[in-house]
Amino acid sequence: MKTLSGQTKAPVLDWNGDVLADFGAEELVPFLKARGLAVPA
Repeated sequence: MKTLSGQTKAPVLDWNGDVLADFGAEELVPFLKARGLAVPA
């Protein structure tokens, strides 16, 4: 995790080099939608 995001906290998501670290649903949903995934409401 530290290599990818510079953080030691979980979770860390690496999407083809775009890293989302130490996130909750508030950050995850927009991150996934911005990459074209359909996210259930």
